[in-house]
Amino acid sequence: MLATIVLALSIMIQFAAAVLALRLIRPTGWLIAWTMIAGGLVLMGARRGITFTRLVIGDMSVPPDLTAELVALTISALMLAGVARIGPILSARQRGEKAAHRNEANYQSMIENMTDTFYRVDAAGVITMGSQSAESLLGRSIEDLVGTPMADLYVEEDGRDNFLAALQEGGGSVKGHHTLLRHADGHAIWVATSAHYIYDEDGEVIGLEGTARDITEQKRADELNARLGRIIEDSANEIFVFDSETMRFISVNRGARENLGYSMEELTGLTPLDLKPAYTAESFEKLIEPLRDGTTGAIEFETLHRRKDGSTYDVEVNLQLARAETPPVFFALIDDITERRRTEEQLRQALKMEAVGQLTGGIAHDFNNLLAIISGNLELAEEDADPGSPQADLIRRALGAAGRGTDLVSRLLAFSRGQTLRPRIVNVNDQVAGMSDLLSRTLGSPIEMQTRLASKPWPVSVDPNQLESAILNLAVNARHAMPDGGKLTITTANKRLGARSALAELPAGRYVQISVADTGTGMTKETIERAFDPFYTTKPVGEGTGLGLSMVHGFVRQSGGDVTIRSKRGSGTTITIYLPRATPGSGGEVASPESGKLPRGEGESILLVEDDPDLRMMTGATLRGLGYEVIEADTGPAALETLEKNSKVRLMLTDIVLAGGMRGDELAAEVRRLHARTCIIFTSGHADSALPEDVLAGRDTSLLRKPYRRAELAGAVRRALDQAKALS
Repeated sequence: MLATIVLALSIMIQFAAAVLALRLIRPTGWLIAWTMIAGGLVLMGARRGITFTRLVIGDMSVPPDLTAELVALTISALMLAGVARIGPILSARQRGEKAAHRNEANYQSMIENMTDTFYRVDAAGVITMGSQSAESLLGRSIEDLVGTPMADLYVEEDGRDNFLAALQEGGGSVKGHHTLLRHADGHAIWVATSAHYIYDEDGEVIGLEGTARDITEQKRADELNARLGRIIEDSANEIFVFDSETMRFISVNRGARENLGYSMEELTGLTPLDLKPAYTAESFEKLIEPLRDGTTGAIEFETLHRRKDGSTYDVEVNLQLARAETPPVFFALIDDITERRRTEEQLRQALKMEAVGQLTGGIAHDFNNLLAIISGNLELAEEDADPGSPQADLIRRALGAAGRGTDLVSRLLAFSRGQTLRPRIVNVNDQVAGMSDLLSRTLGSPIEMQTRLASKPWPVSVDPNQLESAILNLAVNARHAMPDGGKLTITTANKRLGARSALAELPAGRYVQISVADTGTGMTKETIERAFDPFYTTKPVGEGTGLGLSMVHGFVRQSGGDVTIRSKRGSGTTITIYLPRATPGSGGEVASPESGKLPRGEGESILLVEDDPDLRMMTGATLRGLGYEVIEADTGPAALETLEKNSKVRLMLTDIVLAGGMRGDELAAEVRRLHARTCIIFTSGHADSALPEDVLAGRDTSLLRKPYRRAELAGAVRRALDQAKALS
């Protein structure tokens, strides 16, 4: 009975083991192995089942052996336990392998989807694997690259050594190492590579792996930015970059730092408002509002910049907002326009002086005509007056006033550089020495005067009367600057000016200096800038015309020189005249009018052409009083018509500017053609610049300046007639 129970248990265990074996087919995938094991167990169970059936039906021909059945039961139990035990082990291994496969697939997928190119090399430096992105990086597939020594990809011979050295310095890893690799088409590319060593169980290096990224464009951009940075740093303009929110400076180039006197460290703590005294926070914000709201791309304005030492200078600003930056920044291009402003001011001053000069030259003719009429008529009246009578005294006073008017017009013409100069070769020392008594009387006792004269001054070609007048003007100005007394020093010296002289308007060469220095109150900067302006004076009303320095300046410039002023408030003033050294043949001497008894005529016929009736009447009366026959005409055509009827005319006295459409020089040309023996005297109250260039081209032609005195008219007419007689 016990044997039967053991047999039944053995059969059940064998079938259970067979079922368990069949269940392991799916998780392990071992179909054949587990089918054969299950089949063997089923057959063993079937055989044992037959024996059990016989026992159940009472067939005891072969009685069961209890010991054998116990052994069979033990074997069956062991088989069941073995199958049950090996099943989980095999299942876990299978799951591990699947997980490994999945991880490998994920790893490979990650490598293939990396932006950077992955690579692995062995201990010999040969590429063993990599990502497919190597083709876009180097132009070669990874299949082609595997087996290639890594050293073959470097452009520079020491590229590989530098990379390995960086690995050593990094303790076996490196990040962002820049190097040059060669592309398949031959050009070089910049890559940034990060890598680390691979070690075995014993800590030995068996290779390395890493990533590489193409940074060629970034490298070019960095180089371009570096070049732009150098260009900005070295720019002649001042360049500022400041934050759009905090308004603090981010970058300021060297030119701006040097001009302002700040270091970059100091500027990082400042804002544009610290440099622009003309703006408040509110006004500056209003100025840049169009940039913030995008209504304009740039704004331009002029303002002042304040240096660290407190001084200011004029600037022109071009301001833009760079919205591409994060956060946006303001970019300012600054141009120092101090010199431009100075040049513009000088140009305005020159244009103003030119305009006044043109006005002066234009009105001088009319003034001279009026003065000629006044002086001429007074001289005629003086002839008929009793020398000791009150009328004679009044006439002399009037003639004196007319003379002062003539002098005033002369000064105006001197300012406009249109006066007639009579240059001579002079020694400036003689001029200064000859004025000593006059200057001493003019300056008075409170003023101490001294001279420092050059031992051998170079000769100059200058109108001596105008030079003396200029020196006297400077001395008088100096006296007014020393109301309580002081010292006035006149110095002469030879001076060589080079091409880089401070006197930019004078060419390089040799000049003679005449300096008039005083110890007076000095001038302000504003006064110096306007000192040569006509009618500008610091004297009280009625004590100065403002023409003194302008006359000096005009005369010196007309003589080919220049004038400078050096002065400081409270420290006196030095005004220096520069006159060019005379060259051989320069200079000349103009004959002065004859004095004493006036030369008279011998009844010669003179054609007087003058469109001003009062001046024509006065001049005609004067010439008749001198013994000449006078025929008058008011226009050029009338004069030609008169000449056709009077062949005895020996001399024509004509104004250059005439009414009636024909100028005096045009009339003279026609007279020379029709009456070659007629000599001509031109009269004019205009500046030289207003006269035609060839007005005195004829040998029988001369010029008489208005306003002329009777003695000058008498001498000019007599000389012209005598010269014509000598040449006939």
